[in-house]
Amino acid sequence: MADGDTKNTETSKAVRSTDSAKKINKILKDYYAASHAASEAGKPVAWCMAGIPPELLNAMGVESVFPENFGTVSAATQTAVPFIEKAEGDSFSVDICSYARIGLGYASTVRDLGGKTPPEAARGGMAYPTMLIAPTSTCDPRYKWFHAFRRYIDIPVCIYDNQMPPDDVDCRDPHVAEHYIDHNVAQMRTLVRFMEECTGQNLNKKLLATTLDKAQEAELYFHEVNELRKAIPSPMPSQDFFAVIAPSMYMRGTQEVVDFFREMRDEIKERVDKGIGVIPVEKYRLLWGGIPLWFNMGIFNYFESMGAVFAIETTYGHGNKITVEIDEKDPVKSLVEKNYWNMVENRIEAEEGECGTQQADRFMEYVRDYAIDGVIMHNTRSCRAISIGQQHTKNILRNYLKIPAMFIETDMGDARSYSDAQTKMRINAFMETIEAVREGADLDDIAAGAGN
Repeated sequence: MADGDTKNTETSKAVRSTDSAKKINKILKDYYAASHAASEAGKPVAWCMAGIPPELLNAMGVESVFPENFGTVSAATQTAVPFIEKAEGDSFSVDICSYARIGLGYASTVRDLGGKTPPEAARGGMAYPTMLIAPTSTCDPRYKWFHAFRRYIDIPVCIYDNQMPPDDVDCRDPHVAEHYIDHNVAQMRTLVRFMEECTGQNLNKKLLATTLDKAQEAELYFHEVNELRKAIPSPMPSQDFFAVIAPSMYMRGTQEVVDFFREMRDEIKERVDKGIGVIPVEKYRLLWGGIPLWFNMGIFNYFESMGAVFAIETTYGHGNKITVEIDEKDPVKSLVEKNYWNMVENRIEAEEGECGTQQADRFMEYVRDYAIDGVIMHNTRSCRAISIGQQHTKNILRNYLKIPAMFIETDMGDARSYSDAQTKMRINAFMETIEAVREGADLDDIAAGAGN
């Protein structure tokens, strides 16, 4: 199915609204092509987990592939299920992350083909790597997933133990900040040594400082984009945001990415200035909570057919506004400090929050800042890191803000559990609830009447 086609099928691709989002296919095509060219030329290629800084990869001259991104691309192109079933056939549980199952099934298939790329793989598949790199933070498959890759690919692996303070710790406290920064700097230096051994070359500190400067500039533009999205009507929907996260997450540190987000900022600002919205008449503004249904991004357009636009989402970074001065003598420490202080800036402090959890407080902040009428939460079966706490957050939204919320229960990469007809039936009922609340109905009475 061509990009943008939304035929009445079980799944469909999203129709994107902004010119910037429509350019992403070429950027991703070139990104994957660069890794294949490097692999064929015998140059270093790393398979990386999100959280490994692209700035460092660029400074070390290492082309990267992120299996999580390959998971989303595979799901979007309807090529994920054979890899998932291959991994399950190798005794990996159906309960683990579908990104992991896609990646492991892909690696298993490559081994069976004697190192060749599976012809059905999206974007030409993941280029054969020379090293594996992953952080420990964010979700539980991370540490063992990349060790499990070595079942199929016998190459060096490095796990970067990135740590951040828990929610109930004052992360602005100088002693707390010093502790975590020192720990992460030591871990980052270990990662640098690992990459130097794998590549046979030393880190170019001046080049790393340059990539950090470019990364900060790009993130400032991306932050401006998402601040501009508070405008009514919405100038950019969630499906466009999800389309453009790849440059921010996986490609930071290049002039191409700086130019991309500068042009996006300019486009979104122009749309705001001219009052150009996503759809002709915006009746409802929605918040998407969680990972999208990568295999059915056209679901966002289904909401638009009822006058609803997703003005904001809670998952993935929305750019950073905090910059640090880059020390060319020790850019590794500058990189860690940049990441730490932007984490602090984006965190809602426990004593400032209303509900006691980062997730619920973040949802409430977005509901207010982006004038949200209703919330959709994707209860993702194979991602506990995203799904945990969603019922609590739904209750908080009802009790504090009288905002209706609903669950879509499926997976981000595994389409086998998805029913389009049932999902749309529930969406239709939910949109009726939003309209009833707008007309003055009590949300608790509606919920009681529905038996919820």
